[in-house]
Formats: sequence, structure tokens, C-alpha cells
Amino acid sequence: APALLWVTDADHLCTFLSRGWQEFTGLDESQGLGMGWIEPVHPDDRDRTAAVFLDAAARREPFSIDYRLRRADGQYRWTIDAGRPRFGLRGEFLGYAGSVIDVHERKLAEQQLLRQAALIEGISMGTQDL
Repeated sequence: APALLWVTDADHLCTFLSRGWQEFTGLDESQGLGMGWIEPVHPDDRDRTAAVFLDAAARREPFSIDYRLRRADGQYRWTIDAGRPRFGLRGEFLGYAGSVIDVHERKLAEQQLLRQAALIEGISMGTQDL
């Protein structure tokens, strides 16, 4: 699967990381279990990423967050991580299941469009002063 799959337990600790996650990050599953999955997240994104996940887990709600994830070759790539809570037959909270998808090219294109829009707006505002 193109998605990097993961599962947590009711205590919010990662219990499974797919082969895709392992190949993408270059880390083996044991390095990513528990809270080890946060290590390949870009240092500037770690606190925000952990906070979004833990806040959603406390509320047992779905979440989605963009962050940069380090690939096995050391390059950081923009990803979207989305998770949904899992519940047992009696409604007990079991943890989360989720996926991470590489959206690097899309994110760079969005950033370029935003820069162009800001430039056009700046030029437009400058011509209004004439």
C-alpha cells in the first residue's frame, strides 16, 4: 500500500508500524513502537504533531495533521497523518488506526501558489496607490 499504516493501543502507544513505514523511514518497527514514531518527525513539527495526536486521543476523535517526516535517505517529506479511534464490541476504546501519506509535491505546489497569490496581491495593492 502507498500509505504508511500504524496502530496504537488504548494508552496511545504505537503497537504496529507497516513495512511501508519501516521502508520509508529506514527505521525498524521496534524503533518506532511506543512513542518512537515521533523521532523521524521534523524537529520543528514534533511538539505540534504530538499535541494534535494526544489531544485527539484524549477526546477519542479522528484527527488529520500535516508534518514533515524524515525518509531513509535523510530527506524530510511533507506527509498527512490521519487516524481514527477504534472501539471494541462493547464500545471500549482500543486505540487508533491510521495512515501516513507522502504529499510532498502537492504541499510544495500549494506553497508556490500561495507565494504567487501574495505577490499578485502585493502588486495589486501597489497599483491602487497610483
